[in-house]
Amino acid sequence: MTCTRALAHGEPSEELERLNASLDTNPNQVVLLLKRAEIHRRYQHFDEALDDLQAVRSLSPNHDQIGFLIGRTLAEKGDFEQAEIELTRFLEASGSNVQAQAAFARVLHAQRKYLAAAKAYDQVIALQEPALPEHFLSRADALVDAGGPHLDEALTGIEQGMIELGPLIVLQRVAIDINLRQGDRVAALNRIEKIVQTIDRKESWLFQKAKILLDMGQYENAQEQLVLAQSTIDLLPHRIRNSAAMIELRSSITKLMKPKIQYTSSKQ
Repeated sequence: MTCTRALAHGEPSEELERLNASLDTNPNQVVLLLKRAEIHRRYQHFDEALDDLQAVRSLSPNHDQIGFLIGRTLAEKGDFEQAEIELTRFLEASGSNVQAQAAFARVLHAQRKYLAAAKAYDQVIALQEPALPEHFLSRADALVDAGGPHLDEALTGIEQGMIELGPLIVLQRVAIDINLRQGDRVAALNRIEKIVQTIDRKESWLFQKAKILLDMGQYENAQEQLVLAQSTIDLLPHRIRNSAAMIELRSSITKLMKPKIQYTSSKQ
């Protein structure tokens, strides 16, 4: 099974050539087929990867990982329906497998089976030791995508993550976003205030706080936060202060620092 696909710049052509040569001589070497399939998958040569994996399945139908490997590759190719079939079959046969369960959850989410994806992430979180923030985030994403009735559940899941992993900023960002989706600006402000009290780089959080205050009609408080955010940027080292991100943030702050009469008229 010679691989004739043209290789792009930077791809591992020498390694593939060695594997191709070995497999041309003996095409039934399962270990080499798996190795070549993994190289193809990493470089998004999905059809070639699947050819090698199917060859492994033919040669070694009881290989303990082949269903997962095929399912994962199908998912990355974008063939979610077939990936779900493969991963379901694999999980039914193998039981607990964190990688396969996570791949299964992603496939369900990609097919807009949001509640099923959330339940699959429940299993991932239960199996993964130690727990990973990305799984709590992915479960929350699925529940948020499921719609308003599931926002409370999404928030509860993120708070569970903060209990297990600590108040990680990445989790707090999502909690704030959910609070705002729920229309609970006070809860979002309270979360931001706690963050501001515990971190050194406050400028973006102060800006977000100001935007929420403006939405609540608290012009004076919002202006105070904008001035504070701008002052915080001014105190940063020159290299950071003049980075593209800080220049953009300063511009956004300036746009919101406008006369009160403009806010009043825009609300009418």
